[in-house]
Amino acid sequence: MKTAVEYYSSDKTVAQISLYRNEVNGFVHLPFEPRYSGADVFLMQDISTWGECWTEDMWNDFIEWYDQHDENYVNKVRMPEKIKNGLELGQNIIMRIL
Repeated sequence: MKTAVEYYSSDKTVAQISLYRNEVNGFVHLPFEPRYSGADVFLMQDISTWGECWTEDMWNDFIEWYDQHDENYVNKVRMPEKIKNGLELGQNIIMRIL
């Protein structure tokens, strides 16, 4: 995890690092196996609440984005419900922290 954080911490396209991978693609309900490329990491557009890690910059970028977008904006964006629900989870986490 430490190596991943050091490597990806300044990459603004990486919003979260996770030690977990889904075995099923939750959007199409099919098995998921990342294509082996010789690397020990892979990138995907998904949310994970297991083994997650955020750097301070990643968290601050999320808070900034969240503060600039209300629920109406999120509801208009075309994205899977799973991700929208993840934003609700993020709101609950923020409220606990604040």
